Amino acid sequence: MESPDSPGQIASSSTVDCTRTSDTAAAAATTTSTTATTAAAVELDVSPAEKLQHLVAFLIPTLQKRPPFPCSSVDFDIERGVVIISGDTDRATAWERWSKVVEKECKKIVVEDLGKMDGHEGVLLNTAFSEAGWEKMAKHELEEKIKVVFRKDGHVLLVGAKAKLEKKAVPIRTLLGHFHWRLSGQYQGQAPAM
Repeated sequence: MESPDSPGQIASSSTVDCTRTSDTAAAAATTTSTTATTAAAVELDVSPAEKLQHLVAFLIPTLQKRPPFPCSSVDFDIERGVVIISGDTDRATAWERWSKVVEKECKKIVVEDLGKMDGHEGVLLNTAFSEAGWEKMAKHELEEKIKVVFRKDGHVLLVGAKAKLEKKAVPIRTLLGHFHWRLSGQYQGQAPAM
């Protein structure tokens, strides 16, 4: 699924394609009668990529500290768009159990496109933040559990639970609006370049 096309549009439907890797699929299809089982590796595809960034910011650290099922590690690969669970000893049900955990979390998350928020010469918004601005943004992201995603095309996305985006995102929206206003040269009496 692509990100919303128009500013302010919320993507409420998304896909979590919990596909098995070839090794995991083969392992799940093969049943062994031996008592010693090797650990299964489960890879769960998450799309759109912005939802994975939200999971990385807020769910993965929790799963790493307190996994709901025994495993050796919970990791991610942003480039491939996958959550990787290693060391689950129950091969037969590992993929199904972990996919339910990730799907449940992804159903709660929506992506809202705030539109293109770059400067007058294509300068990206994330370059306009001062160190104090980044600190404030990080603080608001953690408090509100809303991930701010800056895309290369200049669009800024808010990713989080729908209710939080509607009610709790005001400080984040204000901060983004302020830096966008400064970046576009509309402060101190400057007109944007045409």
